[in-house]
Amino acid sequence: MMRSSIQNPKKLRRLLLLLIFLSMGGIIFLFMGDRFFGNDSGDKKSVTPKASLALDKIEQTSTRDGVKQWTLTAKSAKYFREDRKAVFDELSVTFFLEKGEEAHLSAREGILDTETNDMTARGKVTVTRDTNEIATETLHYNHDERIFHSDVAVTITADSMVVTASSMNHNLNTGKTLLQGDVKGLFDEMFEF
Repeated sequence: MMRSSIQNPKKLRRLLLLLIFLSMGGIIFLFMGDRFFGNDSGDKKSVTPKASLALDKIEQTSTRDGVKQWTLTAKSAKYFREDRKAVFDELSVTFFLEKGEEAHLSAREGILDTETNDMTARGKVTVTRDTNEIATETLHYNHDERIFHSDVAVTITADSMVVTASSMNHNLNTGKTLLQGDVKGLFDEMFEF
């Protein structure tokens, strides 16, 4: 029986066409299946960009006109060249102020724009200056203006007071803080105004 189908050119042609169509259909199915069903083994770009450089135990200093602005240390860092940013884990930054004063920031994560030196700190963020402490979950730093800004709840603790607010701006140069939204305070009897 097999011999008769091989000798019949029409049946052979139909059999070959059927095999070609089945093969092409299988290839198309595999290709489209990967695209639609999310098989990551292909050459698709990852949603998370790949770091250009990764480092452990890093320290970086920013200067302006020969004057130290801040020094950053972190447990690890990833640099993303295309995005012009560096992402730090276990971030600690010391800001150098006029008259030799310092402010210290710590957070679980920090993102630095490598062109502007602006930063965003996330996760248990604290800033201490003298005996004052700012605590929040997200804090932005504008390097040119030297201003901290937060759009999420903040708590400011000092010697004899605790103040909370929905958002805050703090100017490192002047030491002035602007609180907005649901501002509440608790002042000790020893508070001096």
